[in-house]
Amino acid sequence: NGGLGANYQEGDVNGIYGAAGFGVKVHRLNAAYQALANSEEYASFTHFIDNNAQFDCQNVYPTEERPAGDYESETEIVGTNGVHPTDVGYWQVAAGIFRALIGLSQ
Repeated sequence: NGGLGANYQEGDVNGIYGAAGFGVKVHRLNAAYQALANSEEYASFTHFIDNNAQFDCQNVYPTEERPAGDYESETEIVGTNGVHPTDVGYWQVAAGIFRALIGLSQ
């Protein structure tokens, strides 16, 4: 797919935006938000909504059709941005958050 190169430094696989570096940072930040929401200071009025599962990496990220190879007439669909979803992807994430909020109110 498009990986991180569409939005961040391309080709630096071991640096801050490399696959391991970026993924680790995102998960650590997510864990920090959850810990903060669950802390004694905030737990009485804060709820952590984990929307990681709402990111559909197969269907809602930008793609384009490209030749499947130099000597082939067939084409393939290739992801062009592995960071930011399409508008449909953002709506999908919003719907997941909305469902979580509705669940909190019941």
